[in-house]
Amino acid sequence: MLYIQYSIQGNEGLCNQLMAIFRAVGEALFYRGQGMEVCLVLSDVQTRTTVDLTSKPHFQPIKIDSFLDVDGLTGILEEKKIQVRRVEEVHKLDSDLLLTCNRMPMRTSTPEETKDLGFLFGNVFPWSKELIKLSNFVMDSMSIYPLWTAAQLRIERDLLSFSDIGEDRLSSIRESQFDSVIKFFSDTQNISAIYVASGSKANEYEALITRLKEINPCIVAINKKDIFERNLEFKKEFNELYLEQQALIDWMVCTRAPLFIGPHSSSFAYLAAYIRHYQHFTNLHPDYQACWEDWFPRLASTGMA
Repeated sequence: MLYIQYSIQGNEGLCNQLMAIFRAVGEALFYRGQGMEVCLVLSDVQTRTTVDLTSKPHFQPIKIDSFLDVDGLTGILEEKKIQVRRVEEVHKLDSDLLLTCNRMPMRTSTPEETKDLGFLFGNVFPWSKELIKLSNFVMDSMSIYPLWTAAQLRIERDLLSFSDIGEDRLSSIRESQFDSVIKFFSDTQNISAIYVASGSKANEYEALITRLKEINPCIVAINKKDIFERNLEFKKEFNELYLEQQALIDWMVCTRAPLFIGPHSSSFAYLAAYIRHYQHFTNLHPDYQACWEDWFPRLASTGMA
């Protein structure tokens, strides 16, 4: 039996963790296709304790069920004759038959494998039912706008935790992203609303909204917290979620919005674009991150613009 598990490393946030999980699932499918007996091992993931990493510890472990419908994933993989076990159910793993994955590729995938995995993750991957319900509420709430876009702003102050980013660099990053969103709006007709996917407070992107209203005075800017204010029951459920679960709701909305824009350098935006590649048009703005394209390729044959 080959046991395959994912590794969550250091201060990895939501989408870096999802990449590791996706990688482990992909490797399980590959080795099963080579005729090996395979077991996917599920372990804890993690959530930040504060948006800006201002408290220690920065992260705490949470169950994989916080992100995924484990029963659903088990059913999908068992149909392909791949076992799924939680790490506590596997008492001893033979190190000679243990493969540990992170987000980086371990081998070169064929185009066919790449497409099959893209379809799996983009269309049938089983997310937490609670998060699906709450993201559906956001989508339904946004459906009143004739045409809207989701936009990820990667401007949270946790970026300051990286040694080469200071206040001046953070300000530059913020302005660069604002400029890209403004250009996107200038080049795209009839957008009536923008859904802002960000952990930042509204006043941290107020300058962007002011500039957007100069282009379209009627534009509506809204975020997840605004939407959950409309339903007390859902608001309570949302407030009880871990921060990474709240971010996953944003991410799920970004994968399904009519339009989406985000920074190519962000794993959140790139992974949303990877999912959307098999469904919708999307727009990633500059600061090209070559590794994303190598790690989770978007093949041109699917019609991605």
